Amino acid sequence: MINRKYIAVVFIFLSIFFINKNNAQDSVNVLKRAQISPRVPKKAALWGILPSGGQFYNKRYWKVPLVLGALGGLYYWTEYNRSYYTQFKGYFEDKLLGNPIPSPYDRLTNQQLFNFKQIFRKDLERSYIFLALAYLVSIAEAFTDAHLHSFDISDNISLSPAPSQPYILGAGITITLGRK
Repeated sequence: MINRKYIAVVFIFLSIFFINKNNAQDSVNVLKRAQISPRVPKKAALWGILPSGGQFYNKRYWKVPLVLGALGGLYYWTEYNRSYYTQFKGYFEDKLLGNPIPSPYDRLTNQQLFNFKQIFRKDLERSYIFLALAYLVSIAEAFTDAHLHSFDISDNISLSPAPSQPYILGAGITITLGRK
């Protein structure tokens, strides 16, 4: 018998909760809009100097590991290419001077060592470019996110096209964006 009473109380509570859900949701949206702290895009860009600092400033914490992972992966790729470039550059110079080089590479010709050095040099330059682009994209994303933070994305936006009469001969259309 006690279980039925608890079930009835829970059922009544849930029905009252769902009946007043729309009114409560509207008041919550009004409160949320009033409590939005303005984010300054310039500060977000300045915080972006630190890796993922702009995302942290904008309180988009889920983006922090994405930005750090992208920058970390590109940094690893840059270091990989730098180490092999310096290694093959040294082997190429040693081979030209007649100095001995390690076992697997001593069978390579001067041209092959030069080609490997050039391949890793090109990859090193590309990795620097991609690393810089990823860094700039993270700053631009933080700036844009801060700028659009207080942007109204509610369903209360309307589009109303209306014919217009220009001062010269012809016809036109005026498109007005406004709230419902």
